[in-house]
Amino acid sequence: LLEDVQLTRRLFQEDRITEAYFLLQNIERFTQELHPELQSVIERELNKEDDIATLRMEGLRNANLLALFEDGDTWNDWTAGAGTNQDVVVGIHKEETGGQYYFKVEGRVHCDLLHVLAAVLENELYKFWMPLCTSSKSIAAMSSYRRIVQTKIDFALIQKETLFVGHGDILPDGGVLVTINPTTPAEEAKHLTAAQIATLPAADSRLDISGGFLFYEEREDAAGVSIHAAAAEYEAHNERLLTTRNV
Repeated sequence: LLEDVQLTRRLFQEDRITEAYFLLQNIERFTQELHPELQSVIERELNKEDDIATLRMEGLRNANLLALFEDGDTWNDWTAGAGTNQDVVVGIHKEETGGQYYFKVEGRVHCDLLHVLAAVLENELYKFWMPLCTSSKSIAAMSSYRRIVQTKIDFALIQKETLFVGHGDILPDGGVLVTINPTTPAEEAKHLTAAQIATLPAADSRLDISGGFLFYEEREDAAGVSIHAAAAEYEAHNERLLTTRNV
């Protein structure tokens, strides 16, 4: 178990958040079956640094998002339309209270998965394919697979700016999860210069976007794609999530 804890930390440092979280879940479940003295040894090792607490938060958020991708019932009450080739469905939904909007794009992209991921990494090109986006740019690299991206969204006749952290995560079953979450003040202070922070719109005037992209390669010439730009609270079902395919 101590070796598994070390592996969990290494995966987290490599930005493989979801895989590290699943491993952490297994460690904690198994630890509950140990003698109390052995439990204390594992818990001390887990809690000696702050990284595991961060992993729990980020990993649970990813697991909730994966559960949202799987839960078809959540998206039933939608106004939806099919694409030209009837292989892409776009839906939009507005909450009756709270003013929150949700959109979903689900379908197939007829190209190699690596080409799709290359397009996702080109932040400046989002305006050509991301719904409602009119401009975008990467303003900071937090790590090899994590960036702070600034975009402008033309939504409901009002143009809003967004600032989010985009993170690419390779899943244990071969899929690729790209998550999008609003930046926190701590992230902005750590990774942006004072000059950059001075030019940012006020936090209360930004449009917050949470969600992500889930990609699975279906065959050599196509990738199964599901895109949600909404976050929700769901229970994590780790064993079931590991078998997700072609959502």
